Amino acid sequence: MLILLITSLLVLTGIVSLKEIMIPTDKLPASAVSFLDKYFPGATVSHAKKGAEPLNKKFKVFLQDGTEIRFNAKGKWEKIDCKQSAVPAALIPTSIADHVHSHFPDMAIVKIEKKRFGYALAVSGDEELKFDKKGSLITTNE
Repeated sequence: MLILLITSLLVLTGIVSLKEIMIPTDKLPASAVSFLDKYFPGATVSHAKKGAEPLNKKFKVFLQDGTEIRFNAKGKWEKIDCKQSAVPAALIPTSIADHVHSHFPDMAIVKIEKKRFGYALAVSGDEELKFDKKGSLITTNE
């Protein structure tokens, strides 16, 4: 009886701690698929994951080149991490792109994330910047 109880607890603990499950790309929201087609044309999806917990309805898509894109339940992007390549320019608000271009002319934006306050991003060279919703610089990691 004790062995059965311990085994049951281990199984339940494993199930509860499972945060994401692998999914086929055809299970992504249509808007996420459209986003990938528009901003990452020709890219190959390595794999996709979905939050396994009832309250976590987010999706993560991993491209062959290492890019990771997080989408909300409706398929709207929340975070794009292109590692060492540039985030597609059309996804960067103009005021942010202008600031980065003028202050970091030789660097590319490699990661951008939508936050409650606005945007957090990283440029090549590991510089991290935060902008408000209007695109004004809030802080850097300097």
